[in-house]
Amino acid sequence: MGLYDNIKIPKKFLPPEVAEIEGLHCNFQTKDFENALLDYLINDDGFLKLDKVVETKWIEDSSSFFKGYYEIVKRETVDVAFFGEIDCCDCARSEDESGVDYFVDLRLRFDNGQLVSCAPLNIEKTPAKKRFDVRREFAAKMKLARSPQNRLKRFIGKIFWKMSLTLQRWHVSLFK
Repeated sequence: MGLYDNIKIPKKFLPPEVAEIEGLHCNFQTKDFENALLDYLINDDGFLKLDKVVETKWIEDSSSFFKGYYEIVKRETVDVAFFGEIDCCDCARSEDESGVDYFVDLRLRFDNGQLVSCAPLNIEKTPAKKRFDVRREFAAKMKLARSPQNRLKRFIGKIFWKMSLTLQRWHVSLFK
């Protein structure tokens, strides 16, 4: 899995079959840049830009885990003179079970930072019911795994496992 970068692509640059997908965020993930969770964007003229955080400020907040957080004070967009291809992906998930989920792979071609082409590599449609069923199955398994009976079984199993290791060591040392 690892880190990735985001690239925001305006709908006008997407192929028609991708642009018409409802719920697509147009915030694609790619591993073809720095893989440092950086944000890139394609502006209205079709040029690739890096959305760079220039200045942050620490905000004290006793309710947060680290007793505070960084707030972005200043951002700037920097031109990226990129030559080559970028593969990126995004998904659109349906809110209800009767809908359809989409997974989209795109290949973007750039010449000196200018978007030359945007072509779909793969558009995968799956029924949202499949995702909801997997979530329900996982929730049921987790509920069963966390039940008091299963906790007791695991605890007793660990005790017997440790006892068997001790007996094996004792047996080996006896017959040396």
